Amino acid sequence: KDVGAQLAEEKREEVKEMLRANFKRVEEAERSLEEFGKLLSPLMGERFRKIRFQTYCLEKKIEMRLYKKHNFSLYVITSSDLIEKESFEMKVKEIIANGATVIQLREKTLPLRVFLKIALLMRKIVEPPVLFIINDRVDIAIACQADGVHIGQEDMPLGMARQILGEHKIIGVSTHSVKQAQQAEKEGADYIAIGPIFSTSSKPKTGPPKGTQIISQVKEFIKIPLVAIGGINLDNIDKTLEAGADGIAVIKAVFQGADVGLATKRLSKKIRDTNQKCFLQ
Repeated sequence: KDVGAQLAEEKREEVKEMLRANFKRVEEAERSLEEFGKLLSPLMGERFRKIRFQTYCLEKKIEMRLYKKHNFSLYVITSSDLIEKESFEMKVKEIIANGATVIQLREKTLPLRVFLKIALLMRKIVEPPVLFIINDRVDIAIACQADGVHIGQEDMPLGMARQILGEHKIIGVSTHSVKQAQQAEKEGADYIAIGPIFSTSSKPKTGPPKGTQIISQVKEFIKIPLVAIGGINLDNIDKTLEAGADGIAVIKAVFQGADVGLATKRLSKKIRDTNQKCFLQ
């Protein structure tokens, strides 16, 4: 074993921890200044809020360089029932061409062989740096050589999925609380999804919307990327990202209209514009 490489990695971890701890100190101080500023003047409070958002943006950029360099900013969830069979390949290509950074294939009812056939087709379409993730099914993810798998609280345990997939594959976990998010990170998740942030009909059993405050709360306790999900659209992306989300997961925001490419393009632009605010304010 290369002892030098091990020491370098340990040093890298120390740097990550030091940066993260100091960012948190700065953000806590800025939050206090924002609250105090509001007492003196709404304008002053707003200025401190913008400064705090600038710090969040800087922290995200640095974390992207220090941790796994995966871009979860626009995470599109699709399935065969959302796209007509004859235009499936074309529409997935449009979504990718217009800014999606992750494509997840979620098939809850299809027989294994049909699911696998679609997954193999998707694997040919989705090329790096865009990530291809399979929902729930570790076996399908292996068979189609997907980049990883996304599992829920009732699916295969994360540790078992990691043992099967290996360290090189991405594993994401659906969470609905700070405790679940912390547990997912502890068990080795590469990212977590948290939600529902806003009201959604896509997954009605996940409970009432938690609001953007859950994002800020979870970000206080985890280091891995956080993808916000649930009712996110053009009108609330900015609030979601300002709360600290590293990315947004969408279904209806892309598929409810006829032009999936245009919908994706608008979402991608809104994400870029929101993330760039910190350098323009």
